[in-house]
Amino acid sequence: MSDLPVERLGSKQPPYNHTDVDYFGPLYVPVRRSTEKRWGFLFTCLTTRAVHLEIIPSLDTSPRVMGIERFIARRGTPSTIWSDIGTNFVGAEKELVACIKSLNGMALTIFTHQGVT
Repeated sequence: MSDLPVERLGSKQPPYNHTDVDYFGPLYVPVRRSTEKRWGFLFTCLTTRAVHLEIIPSLDTSPRVMGIERFIARRGTPSTIWSDIGTNFVGAEKELVACIKSLNGMALTIFTHQGVT
């Protein structure tokens, strides 16, 4: 078994300072006389293992970015956000990095990709 990442071992840090993110679903939700698909956006604190859920209407980039913005508005800005290397996170990463660069001119890495074994 490999060593745990440093972010997982942090103590005396606020919750969600180091966060893992993933999707689940689809969930079928009744809307009027039909059903629509929704997906769960799962944020997990790497230190305390606390869970935050956001429901998003699609897997497009815009709802993903809005889900991350809602998470940050509620829980604060994390130092790192870990995810798998799924293609559904690549567009959101590019959009968030471009937005942050335009705001303050700094190059920040939002997602740290980790391969799934």
